[in-house]
Amino acid sequence: MSSIPLPKASGIYQITCIPTGKIYVGSTSNIHRRWREHVCAARNDIHPNRHLQFAWGKHGADAFTISILELCDIQELNVREQYYLDTLKPYDDGFNVAPNAYSSHGVPRDPAIVERVAAFHRGRKRSATTRDRIAQARRGRKIDPARMQKIANLNRGKKRSPDAIEKTAAALRGKKRSPEVVAKMRARVVSDATRAKLRGRIVSLDTRARIAEAARGRKHTDAQRARQSERMRSFTHSAATKAKIGAAHRGRTLSPERRAKLSEVAKGRKDTPEQRAKKSAYQKGRPKSDSMKAKVREKTRQSQLGNRHRVICIATGESMIVHLPTFCEEHQLTYKTMLATISGRAKQHRGYRVERIPRESTTS
Repeated sequence: MSSIPLPKASGIYQITCIPTGKIYVGSTSNIHRRWREHVCAARNDIHPNRHLQFAWGKHGADAFTISILELCDIQELNVREQYYLDTLKPYDDGFNVAPNAYSSHGVPRDPAIVERVAAFHRGRKRSATTRDRIAQARRGRKIDPARMQKIANLNRGKKRSPDAIEKTAAALRGKKRSPEVVAKMRARVVSDATRAKLRGRIVSLDTRARIAEAARGRKHTDAQRARQSERMRSFTHSAATKAKIGAAHRGRTLSPERRAKLSEVAKGRKDTPEQRAKKSAYQKGRPKSDSMKAKVREKTRQSQLGNRHRVICIATGESMIVHLPTFCEEHQLTYKTMLATISGRAKQHRGYRVERIPRESTTS
């Protein structure tokens, strides 16, 4: 059997039986693949050409060779094959049955036959050896852009079954990309057409729930966090995007667990002078809503209620722990003068002086 390397191109080929000298002339869009199909069919005794099958069984595989008569375009296969059939006449004393060239390229198939062939292949599983051989043959092969577009058009709008999605996820789970692939993905530039296509795209609630469920409990490594922080540091949202984010968060109330988590993360963190200046400039001149003003007033009142003082009556030596603003209002005393007795700027005020009580003492 011939072992010469064959091109994966379209053309006219000739199969020769060395002991008898008989030949077979054929045409194909892929000579390499077509020769393998001939060999596979003859070995399994299912070759459609009974004359060639009989000779193969009689003389063996080593008695057959293949040679390339001509390489040509697919559109010229019938014409060039007919030329060699007329010249060599393999149908007189060879393996060819018909004297006329015929190709099924572009011929519509009967739907019943298509379904029968599909049903035959449906559910068939290739062995590990076959899968490895196919993967090895396809490795490094580049798909024609026109074919890629055709595949994309066929798959567009097609929904995959849950089993197919889970099978793909299981195959990719835990699989790490090589540094070269990662670098290539980072260097890839998204086209303006793709950006325009993704802009304004609304993700369904079901998809959002699935993404949230998949990301729940996942923890980023320190390297990933540093990389994300570096990438976001130079990233700025547009005014429209900022307005959208603000509108989405407006009126949203954080849960106590979320507040506690944010507080724990921010504990001990100090803003840089640039961050403080930025926050100050952002808050400056910004009008507060009525609800925000009420919250500030309530917070101030609660803080004052917790700010207790010890008032001592100089005449009797009696001392009492009071809320100083309320005590001054009830006894018609000046609040600021009473505070001056704490620092020593005033010795007493109308027979009273004040001592400040540490906050720890008031809570205990």
